[in-house]
Amino acid sequence: MKKTKGKETLKVVVASALAIGVFSAALIGANHLAFAAATNGTQVIPAAVTEVPASAPQNLPPNGFQTPDLTVIGSPALGQHANNTASASAMSMEEAAQIGAQYIWDVFGESIDGMYVEMLFSSVPSHSRALWIGIVFPDNPASMEANDLQSRAHRAHNELYRFAIDAVTGLRVDISPGFGYVPQPSYEERQALNETLSVTMRISDEQMAWHIAWEAMTTAERMTYLGLSQSDIEPYLQAGREFARSHFNNSTVVYTTESFNVLHNIIDRFATDTAGFGGIIFSVSDDTGREAEIWINAGTRCLRPGLGIRTEHNDFIPGFSYDRPGGVG
Repeated sequence: MKKTKGKETLKVVVASALAIGVFSAALIGANHLAFAAATNGTQVIPAAVTEVPASAPQNLPPNGFQTPDLTVIGSPALGQHANNTASASAMSMEEAAQIGAQYIWDVFGESIDGMYVEMLFSSVPSHSRALWIGIVFPDNPASMEANDLQSRAHRAHNELYRFAIDAVTGLRVDISPGFGYVPQPSYEERQALNETLSVTMRISDEQMAWHIAWEAMTTAERMTYLGLSQSDIEPYLQAGREFARSHFNNSTVVYTTESFNVLHNIIDRFATDTAGFGGIIFSVSDDTGREAEIWINAGTRCLRPGLGIRTEHNDFIPGFSYDRPGGVG
């Protein structure tokens, strides 16, 4: 009986992962979806790669940033809770938005002049730093109702970028492209995805076993399974190095700390019983020991919408528990 219950629990976990993957596919297109598998068995890159890349990303101008004209507005959640109320030591949200604009320029080579930036302050007990979080829209997000699934999808398709910075120092924490630059799927594509979801939510024992086996694979084993060589991965590693250099603007990237893991395309696996290459998670640290995880899509070698470059995990307080005496939650 316990075995059956455990098996059903695993099916729920895999089904939930698939549901997230299918929803993401509806936003970014099934051809570019690569659901994030667990990062166990990360491949360490040979230490011979130690030099700073000689060239910037193709879409990254070497200079020329100009302070943009922005409309900065507070998130509806700003000030609604103690965790979302800006502290006296925090910079203004207008200043934070301009730092975010420079961040976007450095990573993507794009100006957000004339855009709307919705700002939210976040200070939670589990983190060692407070953040200003910004979402960039081409139009006023206040005009976009987000009370149902269709409205939330409409809002998501108008998000151009997200960023997070330290609310006091301006340190760059996270950045990602939004879904606004990605074409929305057609009606037929949405129908196909809905059909895939309705079928694949009924996960077979074989599918569940494959997913669990994939999670247990090392990076080398995943590469072998997908038919990938180190030379196939190298362009993605180079892209990761360039994104890392753009992110760490006040420190030096230590390339000897590089590692990566391979992702598969979850839609391919559950829709066609095959698994395609979905991209990589590239990890590297700077000379302060801060690690960046950089999520890179297959094919395009662009940052993954909603994930991009992430360093917030460095700010989790070790051993923190909301259930501790005096904890919140």
